[in-house]
Amino acid sequence: MSVFSIYKKESHLHRAMQLLDSENTTDHIYACLELRFCIEAIVYQKLLHGIKNIPSSIVETWQPHKAIKMLSEIDELAASGCKIEFNLAKTDVPPKDGWLLLGEQKIPPVKWLTKNYNKLGNFLHLVEPIRRQLL
Repeated sequence: MSVFSIYKKESHLHRAMQLLDSENTTDHIYACLELRFCIEAIVYQKLLHGIKNIPSSIVETWQPHKAIKMLSEIDELAASGCKIEFNLAKTDVPPKDGWLLLGEQKIPPVKWLTKNYNKLGNFLHLVEPIRRQLL
């Protein structure tokens, strides 16, 4: 079974977008949860793909932003995006034109993951009494 079929990040994103289209604020809270699931799915899929070569301390970390940060400390390329392109030209020097995109991996930067994962988590809790008083 492919690691790409285990975590269905697209379904979490799709549900979040549907919930955000609603006028109901409760639906928006559930959209935050779905977006957090989407972030988790992206990171966990990445970890699962290389699980044999990744220390268990990283694989067992349930917080995706911490797991990807630890992974990037071991291998800076593991936490970055990349494009795979090919060219059928038969030259010794790579040609400038004629490249075809085979695929692209987009891994959000650790700073972005941490900021947004935590920010989305803030919407999953009731407003603290001190903040409620200020509203």
